[in-house]
Amino acid sequence: IGCFGSEFDVWLTADDQLVVDHDKTFKGINMEESPLSTIRSIKLDNDEVLPTLDEYLKCATLLPKLRLVLEMKPLTDLKREDLAVEKIVNALREYELLERTDIISFSINACLQFKKALPQIPIYYLNGDLPPSSIKALGLAGMYGQWTKRPTCDASLPREWTTSPPMSQNCFSPSAHPKPYRSNVRGSTGMERRSISARTNSSIR
Repeated sequence: IGCFGSEFDVWLTADDQLVVDHDKTFKGINMEESPLSTIRSIKLDNDEVLPTLDEYLKCATLLPKLRLVLEMKPLTDLKREDLAVEKIVNALREYELLERTDIISFSINACLQFKKALPQIPIYYLNGDLPPSSIKALGLAGMYGQWTKRPTCDASLPREWTTSPPMSQNCFSPSAHPKPYRSNVRGSTGMERRSISARTNSSIR
């Protein structure tokens, strides 16, 4: 349909598989607490099932001009987040999609792990609870356009967003890439928030 890009959300299942879905719970099934076999038993309204990350990325290889915006969903355990990052990085490398992928997350821990593994790939933090100076110091490419706690901010940091439009109060310069169109498995627009972990606080200091 001629979209610039596709934004999609990735969960790590209870049996350490990667699945594409927006909400943590869909039709009563918790993505993080359920095995892939249970998740795949869910029927979508069009009678399809939720795709694995592998299936999604295979489709992406057929569209060489499509830019990918991968959002890793926050998990309840930081070690499992680290595992999810490792598996996502390996999958992007396997399908040779790193050069046309931006990575976003509401988890600062996930962002830092991605940055460590992929220093040349744009990583955007979405939670909006850190000032631009901290985001820049952490080496991240940008942040969600909702941080308005100070009258001035660093215009060198680009912004990134998912379903929300850019806010009029935002004082970040636009991202180097055009705004990605959202192409979710389902049309949900909810957003999860996550608090800063102790690991993150130590990194910022």
